[in-house]
Amino acid sequence: MAGVKALPLILVFSALGGFFKILGGVLYGSKAVFVDALTSIANLIALLLAIKYWRSSLEPPDEDHHFGHHKLAFGGSILTLMAYSFVAGVVTLKLLDLREYSISLNAPLMAFLGVICYLVSIIISRRFSIVFTHYSTFTVSELIEGAVVVSTSLVGALYSYLIDYSGAVLLTLYIFYELRKVFTEVLGFISDVAPPRDLINVVKEEFVRNGLSLSELRLRRVDDRRYQGMAYVLLKPDENLTLASSKVDAIKDALRNYGVELVIEFRPGG
Repeated sequence: MAGVKALPLILVFSALGGFFKILGGVLYGSKAVFVDALTSIANLIALLLAIKYWRSSLEPPDEDHHFGHHKLAFGGSILTLMAYSFVAGVVTLKLLDLREYSISLNAPLMAFLGVICYLVSIIISRRFSIVFTHYSTFTVSELIEGAVVVSTSLVGALYSYLIDYSGAVLLTLYIFYELRKVFTEVLGFISDVAPPRDLINVVKEEFVRNGLSLSELRLRRVDDRRYQGMAYVLLKPDENLTLASSKVDAIKDALRNYGVELVIEFRPGG
């Protein structure tokens, strides 16, 4: 529960980071900081949505969600993609304006203050589950963007706006790269991909250790810490059903330590 208490801190530092960057981008003329400012707004929206769906995912199973609400957490990840996709479109239009512009030296200062705030936010959010990992993936990009923005806006203010413009283009390309990366990760989770081979072997070895013959095993990854599936055990005609059932209970208890939830059925065997 300590993590839940830390959520207001993530919100506060994310909001502060976005505030400083908006000042640098809107008031002080830097297109690079403007791109960074819009991603900061998207970052804060994504955080609020991630919290909302993460809390929903903690609800116990009910008549509408027999296996629990775990995958609702990815609602935050999907809406994060939507928010950053919108930002990518807006900044692309901004970059199509090729007119010369001037930059204040306050722009890199505001960008630097924003970087400090986001650094604190990342350190806190890394403690959470995969939904916050996706949020912090984009927040790490805020640090990368911040480093680029501080340098390009500073050089742009001192020498040429073209340096600042180049930084804005670079940030926009990075947004598209992160969109593709996170989309691939989220798709992997919601497509019921199988768990790693090492975990599958652990499950099979648990059946062998308890003297049960495994006929078929089906597992899916629910999130970064949880797996669900079904297993079919061959039961010999002379095998004691009560003893076999106790072994099944022992297997289920052991596998819960690995985050694996199994439904185990018996099938007649030779």
